[in-house]
Amino acid sequence: MRLTAPARRRTDPRDADGMAVASFVLGLLGLLGLLGLFLGAADLVVLAGLVVADSAVSWSF
Repeated sequence: MRLTAPARRRTDPRDADGMAVASFVLGLLGLLGLLGLFLGAADLVVLAGLVVADSAVSWSF
């Protein structure tokens, strides 16, 4: 019993290289997005600390 079909053609090494580059770029973007979320949360914590310490918002409109 064969579960997969036989390969019709040999995979081009450029296909694997392209997939590796795409994986790296998407992983980097994901890491930067995750880092941005953490930095944004830290920014809100600092802002909340300043508001509590000063009892007012730190800027005026």
